[in-house]
Amino acid sequence: MLGALLFRVNLPVAAITVWVSNPVTFVPIFYLAYKIGAALIGVPIEVAPAELSWAWLSQEIAVNWKPLFFGSLVMAISVSSTVYLLFSFVWHVSTVYRYRRRHQRTVGSIKGGKKKSTS
Repeated sequence: MLGALLFRVNLPVAAITVWVSNPVTFVPIFYLAYKIGAALIGVPIEVAPAELSWAWLSQEIAVNWKPLFFGSLVMAISVSSTVYLLFSFVWHVSTVYRYRRRHQRTVGSIKGGKKKSTS
């Protein structure tokens, strides 16, 4: 968060990204990316051992980096495209709404719109 303030970036986005990718969530995210990549490439999915170790992890990444890389690429493109389109749609709808609201106020004042009486 301090880096976001220092570099003057969007604080809500910085706060959300901290919760999306952190030491607790990166394992499920990478495993999902690996499964997607393995399914798309056609590689059988390796089952994790009961007890994980750094030696096993480094060996598996050295062997299975292609499905992990491809799955990460597919996830990055699909998620970023979806979020971009969603935010573009929301921005467009909010802009049209604000324009119409402003335009109705302007047209009402030009036409001498009726004012409600308080009596």
